[in-house]
Amino acid sequence: MARQGIRSVGIELNAWLVLYSKFRALTLGLSHLATFRRQNLWKADLSRYDALSVFGVKEMMPMLEEKLSKEMQPEAVLVACRFKLPRWKPLYAQEDSRKDKGLESVWVYRKQPTPKEEVHFPF
Repeated sequence: MARQGIRSVGIELNAWLVLYSKFRALTLGLSHLATFRRQNLWKADLSRYDALSVFGVKEMMPMLEEKLSKEMQPEAVLVACRFKLPRWKPLYAQEDSRKDKGLESVWVYRKQPTPKEEVHFPF
């Protein structure tokens, strides 16, 4: 995102990945646009972001979907890399031929309601 001129914040629990990301942003001349914090994603408030990008593991995607249903702004965009959300319908999808093993798979989403939030009309 920073390469596209978008102010970005990275949240990562692994301290080594945070340090690497800071170093990489510095060497690419993007540290004025990209900042990184060592933080637990599950404790982070994601409601303040207009765009989110996640590089997660398959097992976390159902829980992430729930968290995003509660916190994500309606106009915000999510880019999920490698693994898709289980129930949300993507606006755009590009799956590489290796499916879950492929690093080139990407899905783009807008916020969608969880089944509890859905409104059903009687007609």
